[in-house]
Amino acid sequence: MVMAPTGVAAQNVGGKTIHSTLRIRQIGENYQTLSLNDETSRIQLTKIKAIIIDEVSMVSDKLFSFLSNTFSMLHKNHKIFGGIPTLVIGDLAQLPPVNGEQVFFSQVWKPFFPLFLTKPHRQRDDLKYYQLLQELRFGTLSENSKKMINEKTRTSKNKNAIINSTHLVGLR
Repeated sequence: MVMAPTGVAAQNVGGKTIHSTLRIRQIGENYQTLSLNDETSRIQLTKIKAIIIDEVSMVSDKLFSFLSNTFSMLHKNHKIFGGIPTLVIGDLAQLPPVNGEQVFFSQVWKPFFPLFLTKPHRQRDDLKYYQLLQELRFGTLSENSKKMINEKTRTSKNKNAIINSTHLVGLR
């Protein structure tokens, strides 16, 4: 089963959104799944051999715990995610969840262990650009990187060009 928190992320990995997969609705701060009430859905969910969640940085701690509890109930197994092998993928320095705390605050997160990708693949042919992206990511922009960005800056008196252009804004 491949899931992601957003439609675009789910589509990119050939999966479905977490909410649509389990027919989840949120009531206040609590979650409820309609899949437990439907025998066909329950049967399908008990046949799952593995769970993959992409873009996990956008999954809240409560939703992550809810997912684990749901699969534990479905599989009648007290282990995390009902004992189903679960792979979560994402960059925790990227987008946080819209509501709630980040996923690693969930008690369910503790047994997971990270594997870090240490080599760039998309930018392997442009290490200067890769270094710039790393500095932007961690909010540690060097003078060389600032210069590189400023060299790419363009001005325009055309309002549409300004409105339709990409704007880079750091959080730090």
